[in-house]
Amino acid sequence: MNKTRALTLCAVMAALSIALMFLGSVLEVLDLCTVMLASFCTLFVFIRLGGSYAWTMYAVTGVLALLLLPSKGVALEYVLFGGYYPILRVLVARAGRVPAFLIKLLAFNGALTGLLLLFRFLFVAVETSLALDIATYLLANVAFVLYDYALGRVSFLMLYRIRPRFGRSK
Repeated sequence: MNKTRALTLCAVMAALSIALMFLGSVLEVLDLCTVMLASFCTLFVFIRLGGSYAWTMYAVTGVLALLLLPSKGVALEYVLFGGYYPILRVLVARAGRVPAFLIKLLAFNGALTGLLLLFRFLFVAVETSLALDIATYLLANVAFVLYDYALGRVSFLMLYRIRPRFGRSK
């Protein structure tokens, strides 16, 4: 694939990611869902074009999300976790099943802690209980494991079902 086509594909996927996150920004109930759907766009670029294009798309989408979206929470969710996670997932898969899972879990919990601290101290100064924090971490980790499984299944679909039909570029 020549550079013009690759750049066009990245731009279209970045625009789709911004549109999805804008929907999540307007309908605040869908904020996490749209961030995860936007991460599938990053995964598609990574599988189709490789790491440098995917990192560039993540950076451009993150900056545009922070500038354009009305809800900065959605943009922060994308920047702190959703945007780079599909790339990280593929890169740490080489470490083995258990170490890769631990690294992914550590990255997620670090991002979750950063998001919670940002939301709590920067945006809304609300006192919360320890029980609520524990419940948040437990439910978020269950959701993360489901998301990681879904991302693995979509990766498999893209690699072995969709990619051969459109030709291999990398």
